[in-house]
Amino acid sequence: MRVRGLGRVKRYVRRMTAPFRSQAVILMYHRIFEASLDPWELCVSPQNFSEHLEHLRRHYRVLTLPHLVRLLKTSELPKRAVVLTFDDGYADNLWNAKPLLEHFDIPATVFVTTGYVGLNREFWWDELERIVLLTPQLPKSLELTLQGSRYTWELAEWADRPVITGNMGVSEWGTLSNGKLTSRHKAYTDLHCLLRPLAHEERRTALARLRSDMGVSGNGRSTYRPLTLEEIPKLANGSLVEIGSHTVTHPVLSAQSMTIQRQEMVESKRSLEKVLGRPVTTFCYPYGDVNKTAVELPNEVGFDAACTTGGRTVTSGVNPCLLPRTFVGNWNGEEFAKRLSKIFTQ
Repeated sequence: MRVRGLGRVKRYVRRMTAPFRSQAVILMYHRIFEASLDPWELCVSPQNFSEHLEHLRRHYRVLTLPHLVRLLKTSELPKRAVVLTFDDGYADNLWNAKPLLEHFDIPATVFVTTGYVGLNREFWWDELERIVLLTPQLPKSLELTLQGSRYTWELAEWADRPVITGNMGVSEWGTLSNGKLTSRHKAYTDLHCLLRPLAHEERRTALARLRSDMGVSGNGRSTYRPLTLEEIPKLANGSLVEIGSHTVTHPVLSAQSMTIQRQEMVESKRSLEKVLGRPVTTFCYPYGDVNKTAVELPNEVGFDAACTTGGRTVTSGVNPCLLPRTFVGNWNGEEFAKRLSKIFTQ
C-alpha cells in the first residue's frame, strides 16, 4: 500500500539529519588568479580564496585526500569533513594558492597534467580563448576542417570588435539584443566543443592552423602557464600539498581506446614519481569524464583513489575510484559558506 506524503516526509528527515551524518565534500578548484576573462569560471581570486580558507578553518574538519580514502576504508568518516583539490597544474597554484594554504595550515591535492609541464604554452582551452576571444581583429570568416568535416563561421561585423571582458562565464554571454551569442563568442564555444574530444595531436594541429590563419603567436601568456619541472617539488615541499595525476594530455578518456587510457594514467604517474621521488597515489579524470573501463584502470595501475565531478557528498560505501567533487566558483566568503552548508544539508 502506498502512503501519500511518505516521500516528502523521508526527504524532510534526510534533510534534517544530514548535518549529523558522516560525510565529506571534496572541493574542486583550478586556479587562484584574478582573471580579466574567465569563460569556464576556473579562477578564484586570492582574496576570495583566503575567505574560503578562513571559513573552512573555523567550521569544518579539513582532511588530505589520502586521509579521506583511508577513513572510507575503515568506515570512520567524520562529520563535516572537507578536502581541497586543484585540477590541471597551473603555476599559480604555487604562486598564489600555496602561501594561503600555508597561512591557514590547510592541506590540498593538486592534480597535474604532465604533458604540459615546463612548456612555454597554455593549456589548450586557454590557447583557444587567446586566439578567438582576445585577438583584436578576426577574419570576416573562419574555416576549419576536422576529421574530414568542414566547419565555417561567418564573423562579419563582430570580427573587429573586441570581446567583452570581465570575469564572466559562458552562461552569461547573451550580448545581442535577442539574447543570442555574438558570432565571435559562438565560434569560440563551437570550437571548444569540437576540439575537446579530439586526440592530443589532432587538437594541436587544429590550434596551430587557427594561429596561422589569425597571425597569433604560439607563445602562451606567462600568467597562464603550467608548472615547470622545478616548481612541482617546490609545490609539494612540506606536509600540506599532495601531488596527484591528471593524465598526460588531458583527454576525454571515454573517447579513447583502453590502451590510450592506460597509457595516459601510467605515464603521468611515472613522470610525477620520477620528479617527486615518491609514490603518486591519487588520480583525477579530466572533465570528470569516466566510463566503465576508466573506473577499473586506476587501481590496476597503482592509484588508491580517483576523483570525478558530480557535486555530491562523499559517504561510506562510495567507490574510491568514483569520488564526487563539488565545483567552487569565484565566490566571496559569505556566498561560499552558504553554498557549502547547502551541500551538506541536501
